Order: sequence, then C-alpha cells, then structure tokens
Amino acid sequence: AESKIVFPNDGSIISASQAAMILQPRVLVVSVGNDGIANVDQYDFINRYATLIENIQKASPETWILCLPQTSVTVDYNMGDGLTAARCNEANTWLQTVCSETGAYYCDAVSAVQDVSGLLLQEYASADGRTLNSSGIAQILQYLRYHAVPLS
Repeated sequence: AESKIVFPNDGSIISASQAAMILQPRVLVVSVGNDGIANVDQYDFINRYATLIENIQKASPETWILCLPQTSVTVDYNMGDGLTAARCNEANTWLQTVCSETGAYYCDAVSAVQDVSGLLLQEYASADGRTLNSSGIAQILQYLRYHAVPLS
C-alpha cells in the first residue's frame, strides 16, 4: 500500500502518495510489477492496491489515476515461479475491482503488447519472458498517447 518509488526530481526513495503530494500531477499512471502475483491472495491484492490508490487520492485529490494491468508472460515462459498468463489475467480482474471501488481508471494498455489469448508477444518481451523490453514499453506509451482519458 505504501510502495516506495525513486522520486524523479532528486533520486530519493519515497512513497507514491508522497510523490503525488509533492508534484500534484494532473494525471498519474500506476503500474505495478507481476512479482509475487502467482502467490498473492485476491483479497490481499485488492485491499493493498485500493489502499495505495486511496493514499494517492488523499495526497493529490485533483489527480486522475490511471491503473495499468499486469503484463503477461510469453508462450515459452518457464513458469518456475508459478506465474502464468491466466494468473496475470485473473489479477487484472482484481485490479478492475479496485478501480471500480476507488474511482481510478483502468487503462488496458497491455492489450498493445499481448495476443488475443492474453500472452505477452515475444517481440515485446525481455529474455526472461515476463518483463517488457524497450519496444514493449514504447508500445505501452504509444497506447497511452492515443487512448488517454479526456481531461476536463
């Protein structure tokens, strides 16, 4: 709920809500990694993610929060940690619940780097089969540019 980030202005390690309080961004894109998703409980995920969003909302009430879903894994991912495309997709339904409950926006940017079955396309994956490469990140950013939430 109080995940730490590297603050871009000075490189310090602070919480996402502290960064939002300082910067008061008009739009904030939240994307968490898929480490541990294979072993996390649905209700724990929802509660912690909702707390993260609520803390950001309290710190920066005018900020529009866009939540990006979990990226998936490639078809040949070794699954040594139990992570599967199905589990990533399941976690994304939990994230939709969080967005519904908190008023944050669910932004399906990962559809730009996945196939119709929900697998991460090889061309956007790093050698590990689960992390986006620079082309994948570029695709996500391109998606955000053309599918942004209209600001009033």
